[in-house]
Amino acid sequence: MSTNKLYLGYHVSSAGGYMAMGKRAAALGANAFAFFTRNPRGGAAAKVEEADVAAFRAWAAEQGFGPLVAHSPYTLNPCSDKPSVRDFAKRAFTEDLERMELTPGCFYNFHPGSHVGQGTEAGIEMIAELLNAVLSPDMHTTVLLETMAGKGSEIGGKFEELREIIDRVELKDKLGVCLDTCHIWDGGYDIVSDPDAVFAEFDRVIGLDRLKAVHLNNSLNGLGSHKDRHAKILEGVLPPEALVRIVCHKALAGRPFILETPNDDAGYAAEIAWCAMREIKAVLWDVDGTLLDFLAAEREAIKTCFSLFGLGECTDEMIAQYSAINVRWWQALERGEYTKPEILVGRFVEFFTARGID
Repeated sequence: MSTNKLYLGYHVSSAGGYMAMGKRAAALGANAFAFFTRNPRGGAAAKVEEADVAAFRAWAAEQGFGPLVAHSPYTLNPCSDKPSVRDFAKRAFTEDLERMELTPGCFYNFHPGSHVGQGTEAGIEMIAELLNAVLSPDMHTTVLLETMAGKGSEIGGKFEELREIIDRVELKDKLGVCLDTCHIWDGGYDIVSDPDAVFAEFDRVIGLDRLKAVHLNNSLNGLGSHKDRHAKILEGVLPPEALVRIVCHKALAGRPFILETPNDDAGYAAEIAWCAMREIKAVLWDVDGTLLDFLAAEREAIKTCFSLFGLGECTDEMIAQYSAINVRWWQALERGEYTKPEILVGRFVEFFTARGID
């Protein structure tokens, strides 16, 4: 996995096995993906064919895919007040980690759980107890605690709660964190006004070296709402520029970004293309505040051209289409087919020529 490459993906259906998942992801422009290890609502896991996994690993390496981000079922709650639920959590966790050994070097992400009235301290203790029972020194998977929105009795809505769990686990080197942008915003971390301060706080409390993956989502609700309602990248309360700042942030370089937005395949393809604009700008400009100024100016320039040419309203879908063109031109730049000045002009020419403007 390259520390300078942008890995973008989404939750794919696990139907058909690993190679099928990889091909589905690649068809939408992804170079990473997440999947549920079993039905999100629980139950037994489907059989894994080792030959399929081996073929996928070889193919994914050739394609330059990032690490897989497997996701536990939502019903996995290590700190439930019901022994049967805790037993399922331990059994599913153990089985899933055994299967993850077929794809070494990948991530297994889970929601820490809800203490359902037992108290945060008791919940943290039970989560750590489970992790101490299932982690092993020779495993090749990193288990990720997901940042949560703090809804109800959820644990993980504060960075300090995740730190408490980590501190009580013996094999700390097997643990990391998956940061969900919707969750931390809903949890009260202002990634719009001052993302640098949020990452500095994460680093102080947990350590950025433990931040291994990102769930890239917009939110339907305000800062500190503790709701956890995901929105499409261009349709939530978080300004698109704020999410670009996250994708571009140096603290997250090389991490896989997984979209969990309410989308169909076409929607995911458009969002992946939109997010991939970061790659183009990383080649042409420094990844700093200048990037956001450029992004805003570029969008306004396109909208102004629509007005000048009498093309009507420039929609977010059209911006996403332009983003897809951007990706193709950036790839051509990487292959040495064009110079930087040529792609600055060429992508606009292609976009507007397709709309009948010479």
